[in-house]
Amino acid sequence: KASTVLTAKNLLDSFSGDLTQAMEHVVLEIDKLLADHQAAGMQTYWLVGKLITDVEQSPETYLTDEQQSANLDPGNLLMHLFEQVYTAEQLRTTQRFYQMYPNREDLERLLSLRCPDRPLWRMTVSHVQVLTTIPDPDQRSALAEQCAEEAYTARSLALEVQEIRGNKKPNAGRYHAAPKGLKQQIQDLLSAQKRFIT
Repeated sequence: KASTVLTAKNLLDSFSGDLTQAMEHVVLEIDKLLADHQAAGMQTYWLVGKLITDVEQSPETYLTDEQQSANLDPGNLLMHLFEQVYTAEQLRTTQRFYQMYPNREDLERLLSLRCPDRPLWRMTVSHVQVLTTIPDPDQRSALAEQCAEEAYTARSLALEVQEIRGNKKPNAGRYHAAPKGLKQQIQDLLSAQKRFIT
C-alpha cells in the first residue's frame, strides 16, 4: 500500500483554479512583505551607521551647547541611546557598514542581489555583519556576489570568510550576533528614547 505524501503542490493542484490563483497571490504577497522587511532591516542598519558617523564627524551640528561643553563623546552618547536595540559590536558594525557602503547606490546594489536559482533569497543584516569583517573592497564585493549566486545563509558566508582567513575566527574568536527583528528593534529604541528624554 503506497502512502501519499501531501505536498504544497499536491494541495494546490487539488483546488480549483480560482482558489489556486488566490493562494498563489497570497504567497507572492507574503514574499513581498518578507523582502520589504529584510530591506527595511538593512536600510535601518545603514542609517544607524550613517547617524553615528555623521555625529562623530560633526558633533557641533548634532549636540546641544550643554552637551558640547560637557565634552560628551558623541559616539558613546549614541551607543547609550541605541544600547536597548543593538549590542556595542552591532553598533560598530553599523558604522563599518555605512563606511564600507557610503552611498545609497551601494546599499541598493546589495539589496538587489539575487540568486538565479532561488529568486526568493535576499541579502540580510546578518550577511552584512559578516561582509563588514572583510576590509578589502574588491574581495568583499566578490564575496557578496558569490553569496548571492550561491544563496548563502549568513552562517555559510561566515564559514566562507573563515576559510578565506585560514580558518581563523573573526572578531577575536566571536561569531557575529544575529540582530533582533525589526519590530523588536523599533520597540526597544522607542522605549529607550522615552527613558532618556524623561
